[in-house]
Amino acid sequence: QAYTIRLTRAEFLPDGRIECAGVYSAAQSYTSSASAQESLTVGQSLVPLKGSTSGYLLDIPRIRSEQDVPGMSFAMTGLASGWPGGVLLRSDDSGNSWPAVGAMNARARVFTAASAIGSHHGYSIDHASVLTVTPAYSAHTLSSVTEEQLYAHTNIAAYGADGRWEIVAFKTVTDNTGSYAVKDFLRGLYGTEWASALHEAGDLLVMLDTSTVGFFGLPTTALGSARLYRSVTQGAAL
Repeated sequence: QAYTIRLTRAEFLPDGRIECAGVYSAAQSYTSSASAQESLTVGQSLVPLKGSTSGYLLDIPRIRSEQDVPGMSFAMTGLASGWPGGVLLRSDDSGNSWPAVGAMNARARVFTAASAIGSHHGYSIDHASVLTVTPAYSAHTLSSVTEEQLYAHTNIAAYGADGRWEIVAFKTVTDNTGSYAVKDFLRGLYGTEWASALHEAGDLLVMLDTSTVGFFGLPTTALGSARLYRSVTQGAAL
């Protein structure tokens, strides 16, 4: 026979079964004749998805005046449309405490290189190399600049990976719908020509925009010492 039961308790047992308790129920006894006034509807608003944060530590040479002290550049980018910004945390005591060392509200423009370009002496523009890159976030874009802007380092970027960043600038960008072809490079800027032969497929191209790349100081005693870092979305838990 079938019975209509109103559950009052459900308990998960160690063997995976669920033990339930309830009382007999009659649907007609729950039919209500009460009426309510019309609700005050003010419309629907969507809660934006904050998403996670990708952080990038950039152990690169000094490229701006505020970097005249020991320290490190950093960038962060959000992976969701509602990203409010990120906070960079560091632990000097093996993870017991995590003070903030920097914050960023604007997404860094970060791209992944499908292949690698070869070494270059850096004494003239590298017209031969072409780098195809894909944005880490769909809204990241690149555009061409004039030769005058090229020499003013308008399109300046860190290209490579931890321990082998090359600072480059580039003039010509072709939009291939989903990826960009970048060419006409100034290579090995700020003394990074040593890294021009160390690139690999999958390297990053991080645009060094002043509004999206931060800097934090470090004592000289931190040289060669391991530190823990985390990039956390603003308002999220550690």
